[in-house]
Amino acid sequence: METNVALEKALNMLLAYVPKPDIETVEILKSQNRVLAEDVFADIMVPPFSRSPLDGFAFRSSDTPREKGQKVMFKIVDYLPAGVPATRPVNSGEAVKLMTGAMIPEGADAVVKFEDVVEENGYVVIDFPVKPGANIVKKGEDFLPGDVIIEKDRVINANTISLLALAGKKKVAVYKIPKVYIICTGSELVDIEQIPGPGKIRNTNLYSIGALVARSGGEPVLGQIVNDDLNLIAQEIKRGLEMADLVLTTGGASVGEYDLIIKALESIGAEILFWKTDFKPGTPVIGAVANGKIVIGLSGNPQAAMTSFELIAYPVIRKLTGRQNIYHARVKAFLDHPFDKTRGQRRFARGYCYLKEGEFRVKILPWLSPGSLKGVLNSNALVEIPKNCPPLKTNDPVNIVLIEGGSLSAFDTPDSGLF
Repeated sequence: METNVALEKALNMLLAYVPKPDIETVEILKSQNRVLAEDVFADIMVPPFSRSPLDGFAFRSSDTPREKGQKVMFKIVDYLPAGVPATRPVNSGEAVKLMTGAMIPEGADAVVKFEDVVEENGYVVIDFPVKPGANIVKKGEDFLPGDVIIEKDRVINANTISLLALAGKKKVAVYKIPKVYIICTGSELVDIEQIPGPGKIRNTNLYSIGALVARSGGEPVLGQIVNDDLNLIAQEIKRGLEMADLVLTTGGASVGEYDLIIKALESIGAEILFWKTDFKPGTPVIGAVANGKIVIGLSGNPQAAMTSFELIAYPVIRKLTGRQNIYHARVKAFLDHPFDKTRGQRRFARGYCYLKEGEFRVKILPWLSPGSLKGVLNSNALVEIPKNCPPLKTNDPVNIVLIEGGSLSAFDTPDSGLF
């Protein structure tokens, strides 16, 4: 077991144990935000015929004037709405009136839109030269049979679904959503529906961490509140390992008499990879492997648990979903105010980031206690404050981690009275 490891090293140690996810087949409308587990190929030519992208007239381009201003009359010999095949070819001096999506008839090699020509007495008058292929979407222009339409490992969105439909894929193979079992330890915890008695607090971690798991792409499985009892904690971890792909615990990760997570893990034969990291809040993070599955022990302090989740657990869950991009976006921003609460230890402070005149600005929220949830409400970023950083001044550049999906609009205005 290593102690006091750097965040980056702790992450690499855990990520090395993330297995390739299993695969399942789902209907395409249920595949959104899932990760494609197969290459998708074109089964037909796309488009399957040459078509018009607009309402207009199809004809032979060789019949059009050589110079602008000269007029040529084409006899309208047919009308083609979308979905109706042509019944005859287009000969010299003839035109076919067609609608958007209509098939280009044999013999025609160009289309002009209605508003660029004059239609009169069964003829269309064109007074400018037209090049071959003008306004025609050619057969097979997008894909040929056997072409890869979408490569696997892509996160599916509405754009992807449109191409899955194009390929005739009503069902598609995706990586399974990982189940994440959440265990909250502490004899002081009660369910959120209860009024806490003396010395008791509501168990917010179970639900905040569960919500973060779901946002990360996992399926939260809520365990029971476990009192500070070694055997009970060990039993609950074993239960979680049987039911889920990853186990998260909160509480019991520090150095107190009732901090029992490491002992419980050791009692079930787990390999402890590391204990304690180089950042705060949430320094006493535990990383372990048991039965081939990862166990991450987070602080019991609510804000510390949520912050260390973003930095440690989020990338692990994202990799378990099959995603290639597993990290939160990181950008440089400029401070809106001085900040002198720097320490010898690396720190990630809750902040609100927004765009102003083309640059990222950030406010560090005032509620920085690891046990406080007040500052979590309005935060959409973690502001990295390096080890032994001097006091920061207004407009100093800082590195930030964008959380909440990188949203820069967590609420209406950065100048609200919430800061």
